[in-house]
Amino acid sequence: MTNRTTVGSLLPRRGHAIVTVTALDENGYTHHYAPVEVRRDVLAEALTTLTRPASTAREERGRRPLA
Repeated sequence: MTNRTTVGSLLPRRGHAIVTVTALDENGYTHHYAPVEVRRDVLAEALTTLTRPASTAREERGRRPLA
């Protein structure tokens, strides 16, 4: 994949989006990741996975809760 995400340089390809991820870890630290270009269907699936309750996601993966 070509790096097309230089700030202000290009628009994403048709059917893609440029996204920036910011995550807060269990210790309270915030992590910022560089913008990436992803397909919109992949982005929609990721958002669905990230927003579903942990118990539902765990059941779908077939794993037991962490101790």
